[in-house]
Amino acid sequence: MYENTLFPFVVLESIDGCGKTSISHNLASILGATLVKSPVEPLDAFRKVYDDCGNYTARYLYYLSTQVVSSARIAELRKSGPVVCDRYLPSTVLYHRAFGVDTSVVDTDKLGLEIPSLMVCLTCREDIRWERICSRGEDKDDHIEDNLALLAKVDKMMRLEIPLHVDTSFTTPREAALQIAAML
Repeated sequence: MYENTLFPFVVLESIDGCGKTSISHNLASILGATLVKSPVEPLDAFRKVYDDCGNYTARYLYYLSTQVVSSARIAELRKSGPVVCDRYLPSTVLYHRAFGVDTSVVDTDKLGLEIPSLMVCLTCREDIRWERICSRGEDKDDHIEDNLALLAKVDKMMRLEIPLHVDTSFTTPREAALQIAAML
């Protein structure tokens, strides 16, 4: 099916609670793909340090560095099979832009990151999104992304920057994954 070419690399982006992780798992299963979650190990061990450091530029540079490492792994993985990625460069750039970081300090086009075959922005009604977040034992105060205005800003930027959208409000993760797989 993918003879003489790289296998597909699919990125799912969204704010929390849209079903990104569940849909990523389902999509990877449907495609027989390797699932990559960003940031990748062992760099994910430093996530809390940078999330809590109080310096959003340092946090941005940390997350950019994780994308460089993820990209190299993805490039190798897609030589032998499809890859599905739960968050990639758009999350890094857009969240930090919403935090007020001048993301132009690094020209991300010059980082040589692997280019996705397909990138999808998952969307969801806010009431359903928060219901999902609370059902997994979290609440709005559990993480830095609890500011509703910030989340609305990131969601709006994602919807503008990523042209393909899948509304997950009333679909199961498998149904959404099948819809995305049909886009390939």
